[in-house]
Parts: sequence; C-alpha cells; structure tokens
Amino acid sequence: MRGILFVTEGTVLWQKLGLQASMDLDSEFPVRFIKPIIPEKYGGLGDRMVLPYQFVEKYGSLVGDQLKMVACEGDGVELKFSQTEGTLVGMKILLNKLSAKDMQFLYFQLHADLKLSVCVIDKDTIVEHEAGNCDGCFEVMIKPSHLKDYDFGVTIPSEFSNVSESWQQAETIFVTHGRLNWNLLVRKRSGRVEILGGWPFLWKKLHLTVGDVCLFIPAELFKTD
Repeated sequence: MRGILFVTEGTVLWQKLGLQASMDLDSEFPVRFIKPIIPEKYGGLGDRMVLPYQFVEKYGSLVGDQLKMVACEGDGVELKFSQTEGTLVGMKILLNKLSAKDMQFLYFQLHADLKLSVCVIDKDTIVEHEAGNCDGCFEVMIKPSHLKDYDFGVTIPSEFSNVSESWQQAETIFVTHGRLNWNLLVRKRSGRVEILGGWPFLWKKLHLTVGDVCLFIPAELFKTD
C-alpha cells in the first residue's frame, strides 16, 4: 500500500505577487480564493457558480442573500447568494461586465465590510505548484464524470505515467488530507491508469466541484528524521 498526501486546488495556486490565492480561512481579511470559469458544455453552471465549501461554511451566514460584488475596475453588481446551495446567482451579468472568457480565473477577495471584490486573471498570471517537478506527484482536474455516486473511474493524466511505472496491475493507495484518509484502488488497464474503488467517498467528503485541481504527493516526501 502506498501513502499519498492529497491537496486541493486552493493550496496549489498562487499569484505572482505572492498573495495566496487559496482558501485561508484562519487568516485576517481579506479572505481570498480562486474559481475557474468552466464552459457549460464541460459542466459549468452558466448563471450559477459554486463557491468553496469552506467559505460557505464559515462566512455564508454573514454575507446575506444579496452579495455586493465589486470588480477590480471599480464597477459593482449585486448578485444573489444561496447559502443552502453555496452558489452565486447572476454570474452571466458579472462575467459580461468583466469581459471574462472561458478557462480564465476569477480571483475573489472577501473584505472586512463583507463586500466581495473580483478580478479576472489568465492562467499565465498564476504560478502553479508543478506536479511534474515533484518526484512521484500527479494532478487531476475534476470533470463532471468524476462526481458520480459510483466508481466511474478517474484517469490519471498520461503526462504523469512515470509515477505509476512501478505500480502493480492493481494497487491500493492510502490517501490522507488533514485528519481524513481513504483507501483508493488504482488499476492499470487499456494503457490507462485509473482510480476506481473508494473515489466517491473522497470527492463527497471534500466537496469537490468541476474545475478543482487535486494534487497527490507521495507521503515520504514529508517524512522528517
């Protein structure tokens, strides 16, 4: 059994200016997070955007059902916020005002006055934690097919094929995230490597959504003497 540390999108995305673009809920305001703009045909919600689960849990009851959005350019727009669903409604108006395009990123900041500011940033303005530079690491971007109630299969991208070269035809990986842990069954078949058994328990517990980027890191990289 192989030990793997699991990290979600917010932990691995950083702005070049050094501001952490993740959910840092224990920090002082502003609270920052990033959401990708996913096309509807790939599972995007169109006029709705799902906010990070941790953000909704901690701040949802504070912001109310009408959330004032302020763009970086200074323009404002009022969106409806559903704490029950954890979504912002009215995103098409906001995206049009920002001239935002699919596959760009929205960089949000919640300020002490509970106003939410948002900027559009391109992928090349983000410094990513490169899994390719981490021996034994791999990344998975969440797709709609990954969010099923049964073990549909999550394919590890081919660019990380070297990670599984030493793995058996069927391998169990022990994945931890904070105090949470799961045993995931990984199989090699038809030239692919897929995570099968156990995946639904992981994505539901971590409240993953389409567009999240998950980084898997070998646990031995974090061992200390």
